[in-house]
Amino acid sequence: MDEDGALTDRDSQAIADAVLRITARDGLHAVSIRTVAAEAGRSVGMVQRRFGSKDHLLRCAMRRVVELVASRIRGRLAALGPAPDPREFVEELSVELITAGPVHHDEGMIWLAFLARAVVVPELAEELREQYRPGEAAIANALRDAGVAGIDPGLEATALIAMLDGLTAHVLLGRIERATAVRALRAQLDRLLPGR
Repeated sequence: MDEDGALTDRDSQAIADAVLRITARDGLHAVSIRTVAAEAGRSVGMVQRRFGSKDHLLRCAMRRVVELVASRIRGRLAALGPAPDPREFVEELSVELITAGPVHHDEGMIWLAFLARAVVVPELAEELREQYRPGEAAIANALRDAGVAGIDPGLEATALIAMLDGLTAHVLLGRIERATAVRALRAQLDRLLPGR
């Protein structure tokens, strides 16, 4: 805390991370000011003053999970070099978003929990729509750069983002294996970007 008793950035991050841990372990229904304070090792009063409501906590936690995922994706995309092939770029970004391993699994669970809550909480829905925009724009730009005739890059990017959420949900449900999800994704990219 600073001299005024306000949360520091470190406190805010610790609280957001606590929301993510609770959501991954116990589900979104278990998130409350009290459970988050206990998980983060902060006082209930401190968390209440800073965040005020469960939905404000969730918006901050959603930004945190997006920050973590984006950081990992930036690292993977940087390995492709300064001017990656559009197909390689879209595939690398998309495969990274499909659940795999413990970290991806928790992130996928958290994302889908936020998505479900956003359906009934307009403020969270607005936040979530904003979080989708950069990834969708990056995919649309890569599809435009590929110069494939007869496709609408914006529309295809929208469909691909929705497909990724769906594939992630089915992997988490255990209906399909991650390898099957990746094959389905690659089949879609083969249709979008033939001969690449």
